[in-house]
Amino acid sequence: MFITKFTQKLEEYVQKNPLLYKIMLAYYKPLVKCEIRLAGIECTDKVLCVGGGSCPITAILFRKYTGADITVIDNNPYCVKNAKKFLNKKGIDGIDVVCCEGIKTCCNNYSVVHLAMQVSPMEETLKKLMKDAKTNARFLVRTPKRIFTKLYKAKVDCNKAINSTRHTLFANVGYTMLFRNIK
Repeated sequence: MFITKFTQKLEEYVQKNPLLYKIMLAYYKPLVKCEIRLAGIECTDKVLCVGGGSCPITAILFRKYTGADITVIDNNPYCVKNAKKFLNKKGIDGIDVVCCEGIKTCCNNYSVVHLAMQVSPMEETLKKLMKDAKTNARFLVRTPKRIFTKLYKAKVDCNKAINSTRHTLFANVGYTMLFRNIK
């Protein structure tokens, strides 16, 4: 997928350039703050970020603004290695990074699961994770703006979301959908 390769390359540059890192933090800050409010994330939550990449900005900001314990998974060993190195270099604790396919992950220890737009197959991954999750677990799923939908394979039935938040004009993310696992 083109967007995945583009994002991986961008994250490599972000890791090496402090100015780009600050720009990425500024870009994601309003998205993540909206998602924290949407899901009601608190320090007692355990958060799983599916599709963290080499520079897990969403996880970094979740940790910074909530104090929650975060686990990031990515299916690319190179990204996982770089993410661990980057977090260590930045002195950021409370975030574990694991190499794993989202669809093969067991998420029954997590109260919040966040799926990046690059997760593929999105619908199947969400269904599998919701099936395995504990009761009342919250799922945040980012969806692209309409003009970017062809770049992502992120297809999800938005009608099943219990709430959503719309993001700013300057983001490639259109909405973050909130799903709750009610058994």
